[in-house]
Amino acid sequence: MYVNDFKPGVCKSYPFEMKNGELSQMTDIMCPTDWDLTGFKEMMVPHLQKDESEWKFYDQLVKEWNLRHAGQPLSDFLRFMINQVEISVKVE
Repeated sequence: MYVNDFKPGVCKSYPFEMKNGELSQMTDIMCPTDWDLTGFKEMMVPHLQKDESEWKFYDQLVKEWNLRHAGQPLSDFLRFMINQVEISVKVE
């Protein structure tokens, strides 16, 4: 098992992003290095696409929570999120 297996997707893909379906280097990065995108494209595009999918899933869950459960305690929100993620993992 590797540390990278447990990193959030956004950490795995830094300092790259997808813009209009193309891999690009972020403009506001902390790294002083200008990366060669050709060497990273094959590796980074799948990570970034997965990141985008995870953010869409998260946004969908937050919207659902806000529509149906707004005002409930944080502990209920966290249980809801964990439950929804467990359901989605079983479906995949």
